[in-house]
Amino acid sequence: MENGIEVAEDDVHSTLYIPHKYGGEGDYHYDASGVLTEDDGEVLWRDGWYEFQPHTDDPYAVHLWYMSMRDEDRNRVRRLRDWGEQDWRRIDPRAKTKHGDGHEYAWVAYLDGEFPDYPDRILDATREHVDERLRLFDAEGNEPTTVDEDYLRDRNPAFHKALLQLTMGAPQPVYYGGLVMAQVRHFDARRERPGLPSGVAALVESVTSDGLELTLVNTGARREEVVVQAGAYGEHRFTAVETDGAERGVDDGADDSDSASDGEDNSADALRVRLPAGSRMSIRAGLDRFVDDPSYDHPWSEMEP
Repeated sequence: MENGIEVAEDDVHSTLYIPHKYGGEGDYHYDASGVLTEDDGEVLWRDGWYEFQPHTDDPYAVHLWYMSMRDEDRNRVRRLRDWGEQDWRRIDPRAKTKHGDGHEYAWVAYLDGEFPDYPDRILDATREHVDERLRLFDAEGNEPTTVDEDYLRDRNPAFHKALLQLTMGAPQPVYYGGLVMAQVRHFDARRERPGLPSGVAALVESVTSDGLELTLVNTGARREEVVVQAGAYGEHRFTAVETDGAERGVDDGADDSDSASDGEDNSADALRVRLPAGSRMSIRAGLDRFVDDPSYDHPWSEMEP
C-alpha cells in the first residue's frame, strides 16, 4: 500500500490504486483497462511497480482487522475503499453460490454508522435468496435429470451470512475450511440448546477493540433467558458490562428482574440475560479477546441458575 497512488474521485474522496505486479520496465502491450496508464496509454510503471488498480473488495482485509482488532487494520480497510466503483451502501441482489462471501464492506459501513439500513436490506435480500432456491426446487421437481459436483451447492437454501453479521458480530467464514470467529454466540437457557430462544431477536450494533454493543428484544408473550457467550467458542471474556445505560459488574442481576448475570466474579465467558415478555435490553460489554481456551462445551454447565 505504501507504493499506492491516490486518485481523486471527487472533491472529497480519493481512491488508492495499488500496484499488483513488480518487474523491469518494458512495453506492456495488453488490455490495460482498469489500471493507471501514462498519457500515451502505456501502463504506468514506478520504481518496478505497475498495474496500479483499486482494491476489489475481497473479504480478507476485513478478516485481518476482525482478528487483530487493531485501529491500523481498521483504517487500512477504509483506505482500500474504491470510491469510483464500489458502493459500500448497496446490497448485491445476487446470491453467491460458492464462497458465500460479499457485503463485508457494507457491514463495515453499517458498523461505522454510514449504512443504518443495512440490517433490513441484507435480511430482505437473504429472504429473496432463500425463496429463489426453493422456487428452483419446485420448478425442477423431485428427480433431477442431471447431477454434477455443484448440484447441491447451487441449490442450498441455507444462507447464514446475514445472521452471523447481525446477531453474532461475525464475518462470513473464509471458504475452504475457515472457522466462524465471533464476538458473541447465543444460547437458549430454558431449553439448553444453541441459538436464540423463539421470539428473541439480537442485533450487534458496534464492534471495536474495546468490545461490542448488542440489543436483545423479546417479541414473545413469555419470559425468556438468553446465555450470551463471549466468542464463538468461549475464547473471550466479558469485563465491564453496561445494560440500558446502567453500568454493572458482570455478576449483577441474581434476582428475578430483567438482568445480565453470570453468577461469578468480575469477568466471565458468558452472561445470562433475562428478558420479560415484550421487552428489550441494550448491552455494552467490554471484551478481553483470546484469553480462554476455545471449547465446544455449552456454557450453562458452568453457570449458576
